Amino acid sequence: MLRSLVGSEMCIRDSRYCISIEKKGLRFPGRRHHVWLEPEGIDSNVIYPAGLSTAMSAEVQQDVIRSIPGLENAQIVQPGYAVEYEYCDPRELLGSLESKRLGGLYMAGQINGTTGYEEAAIQGLVAGANAGLSCLGKPALPLDRANSMAGVMVDDLVTTGVTEPYRMFTSRAEYRLSLRADNADLRLAQMATDFCLKDTTATFEKARLVDKGMGMLEGCLRSPTEWRKTGVKVKLDGHLRSAAKLLSSREVGLADIVEAAEPELDPILSFPPQVQDQVETICRYRQYLDRQDQQVEQFRVDEALKLPADLP
Repeated sequence: MLRSLVGSEMCIRDSRYCISIEKKGLRFPGRRHHVWLEPEGIDSNVIYPAGLSTAMSAEVQQDVIRSIPGLENAQIVQPGYAVEYEYCDPRELLGSLESKRLGGLYMAGQINGTTGYEEAAIQGLVAGANAGLSCLGKPALPLDRANSMAGVMVDDLVTTGVTEPYRMFTSRAEYRLSLRADNADLRLAQMATDFCLKDTTATFEKARLVDKGMGMLEGCLRSPTEWRKTGVKVKLDGHLRSAAKLLSSREVGLADIVEAAEPELDPILSFPPQVQDQVETICRYRQYLDRQDQQVEQFRVDEALKLPADLP
């Protein structure tokens, strides 16, 4: 019966991350599917049944709602619905999101086969900025897989296309250890400045403090015996260790190291919390970040390889 109600809708490729209740029933028969009743507001008596996304007829939806214990007398304010939309093959676009066939036409959002607010927003920023830069006779934003999540998404779209609504995930990025949310401002500040996209004064001040903090930690060198005397657990092998090196261990935090090395590192505690977190993160994953930097260098070499236009 459920299959007959869904009908031709099963042929439509919807987002696998917002699957409808009818498709849950068809794909996972015999399993229980949770529905969360979420109040729409503190002063509203409207309840949103999360997990019950559907586009079946209003009559069927009413029957489904009233089959839920406690909702036998519930009334539907707005029936669920689906929006089917066409999209342009994003492989028809350049990395700037400009159409290959029609110069000057920039495309962003669902028309490129993506789904999600954030995906549409960043495409709008990229396409809009590049359209403006083109009018000024300037090159497009140099976003790529190594410097931004936006670059990863755009590269995925324009090189491999889509077979279902595209969503961006951290796992899609090869260099995700470097492309973190906490360092996005630092990574892209110079680009934002070069292309007049944002006032980056505060970001460059943050970068200055991060560099200063890293310099202080790397310059604080002591023997294992000296560190042991301050309560820091370290192997007694006779090798000098910097405070930055010690932070690669999860057994100690930034505050512990600053206290052990006082008063040499005390100024770090006066830095903003975001700066302290950034410094600690860099120290914690330094060896992995260095390894990834080498991978990025090789990526840059490969990306710079020019193929002849007449390649068969």
